[in-house]
Amino acid sequence: FRRYDEAEALDVRDYAASLGVDIDNINMSLVDKTMFSSGLNLTQSSLDQLTESGLMTEVTRQSDGSEWITDADGERVPFNSMGGEAPPPKEEKPAIPFLDTNSPWHSAVPVDKKEEFLQNNDVTTAESADKVKTEQDKKRDEKKLELQKQREQQAADPIGTLTVARLKEILKSRGLKVTGNKKELQDRLRTEV
Repeated sequence: FRRYDEAEALDVRDYAASLGVDIDNINMSLVDKTMFSSGLNLTQSSLDQLTESGLMTEVTRQSDGSEWITDADGERVPFNSMGGEAPPPKEEKPAIPFLDTNSPWHSAVPVDKKEEFLQNNDVTTAESADKVKTEQDKKRDEKKLELQKQREQQAADPIGTLTVARLKEILKSRGLKVTGNKKELQDRLRTEV
């Protein structure tokens, strides 16, 4: 965002070329034309009149969802489309693990107060860490067991994994009847094998 003392002439073709765009050969079928229309079918003079009377303001929405208007001095000002004061822009600083996170390990504890500290702050020591499992670990173990059971079932009965089309191919190649539902086809192949 820059504020200019006087208007600058802009050659759109040169500017587009500097961005690598040939504006004479744009495939208009790929252009989202909804961005060119407000849906109100207003003329430019109507828009200018609404803006001059203070009934309309141009609002720019950023990719982060924040909305801005330009005040009389040409400065960016936060805008809230829901009315009221606009929330201040977020300036989030990424957290550095183990440094910016709140942890009971950040405070010094005398050795003789260690047990009391561990009980009050629900902290596990290296010895007891192996015994404690989080909810995620339990769910992960359950999923592993479930997948293992499924694999064992599939390994024990590979016929159960075949599709109807494949079952019919195998039965046909063995000269057996290929009519019936999937269960009947599987049973017929099992008796044959």
